Amino acid sequence: MKKFMIAGMLLTASTFGFSQTYSEVEKPSADENPFSMEVLIFSGEDGLNWQEPTLRFRYFVNDEIAARVQIGLGDGLGTPMGETNRFYENIDGTGGEGTQEINRMSWNLQLGGEYHFAGTKKFSPYGFAGVNLGGGSFNETWDQTDGDDYVEGLTGEITAGFSRIGAVGGLGMEFYPVENIYVGLELGIGFNSLSYNDTEVSTTFTAGGQSSTNTLITARGGESYLGTHAALRIGWRF
Repeated sequence: MKKFMIAGMLLTASTFGFSQTYSEVEKPSADENPFSMEVLIFSGEDGLNWQEPTLRFRYFVNDEIAARVQIGLGDGLGTPMGETNRFYENIDGTGGEGTQEINRMSWNLQLGGEYHFAGTKKFSPYGFAGVNLGGGSFNETWDQTDGDDYVEGLTGEITAGFSRIGAVGGLGMEFYPVENIYVGLELGIGFNSLSYNDTEVSTTFTAGGQSSTNTLITARGGESYLGTHAALRIGWRF
């Protein structure tokens, strides 16, 4: 019984202490805490995703105006940056072995700004706009495989890449539950355009001491997206 009473007293004390601290929390001023760093827990645009790992940095010129830079790696879909697949001559894993090596790289960058409205002492609504830049590359190599099955004597390589440019704008909000820590949400609309480089597929087949090489190039292309933008954020002012 005594243990339950002590636990209850500690819980009550901690709750009271937190409420006291919470009641004193106010959003920081630009003079005292001009910088912020945050992660995007979830974010996305139709067809193009900005997801973890993504970091955003801001500098508050004053209490209303902030400049921001956002950087990220990966495609936001959980696609691995590198992987190796193996193919065997026989279904039981015996005989010859072929390997497929895949390496991917993708990056994104956003440069923009925010205008913060009056709000309350804990709540800060704002409007934002930004320019999106990005790019990526793809490389796949085959050794004794065509990328689907074991093929003795076949080697190959696939190379490709892309670049992107776009813009985004909308409204956001952030709330300070504890000192200098905030959670936030953004909603808006974004436009992005992708340009694909030529895709080159080069294969070499060797049999009986003779080799033949073929190269296929798929012409470059592009596509554009116009869609909604949403982001859930958590950050730190300093």
